[in-house]
Amino acid sequence: MRFEKIICEAYGSFTISANGPMIIRSTVNTKLTPENADAIFIEGAVDEKNNAFLIPGSSIKGVVRHYLTNGYNDDVIENLFGKVKKGALKSKISFSDAFADMSTIKTSMRYQTKIDAISQGASKGSLNSILAVTQGDFKCDYRIRNFSADELELFIRAIKAFDSGEICIGGRISRGYGMVRIKDFNIVISNGYNENLEPKIILKSQNVTELEKAIPEIKAKFYES
Repeated sequence: MRFEKIICEAYGSFTISANGPMIIRSTVNTKLTPENADAIFIEGAVDEKNNAFLIPGSSIKGVVRHYLTNGYNDDVIENLFGKVKKGALKSKISFSDAFADMSTIKTSMRYQTKIDAISQGASKGSLNSILAVTQGDFKCDYRIRNFSADELELFIRAIKAFDSGEICIGGRISRGYGMVRIKDFNIVISNGYNENLEPKIILKSQNVTELEKAIPEIKAKFYES
């Protein structure tokens, strides 16, 4: 079984910080509330009384997988992210929904229109409004189980790609939306369990560069599948 025995595990969190306009569109119908924008940011319940903007974990996982697909064969990607066709394979990596710290959120109403392919002018009746997040922090938890050191390096590459602008989040990316930065990164890596069933922690880090430097040690200690 793929996870019958937990050989190694990495877990932690990071903050996705908007570095410009970002919109992950809610499926809530705003046509009956004309005062609202045509596109509003998706929300979720933080507790019984409060909601907050969120970036779905499936969206984070999806953009990371899409980015890493370029340059690696299908077997490498499917081994880390899993698959549902031609023999289901459970994913080694997971991301939680990233809820916003609403005290950090700033929004702006943006307007855009469709450009007519022939006239190169604005298409009649195509003007729509977008309530975009222009600033704010979203905290995400993650976990990777039974990974190889090479797969951990893929994860590091993806985290760095957010900062470099190679990975964007949300819709309207072609219009410059979705640029983010990663803050407050932290990771704990364990290599099996001791006789008291406590994880044997070999690395705690709050720095991606430090994690990169530890890869040779991880390769020496971890079981490579």
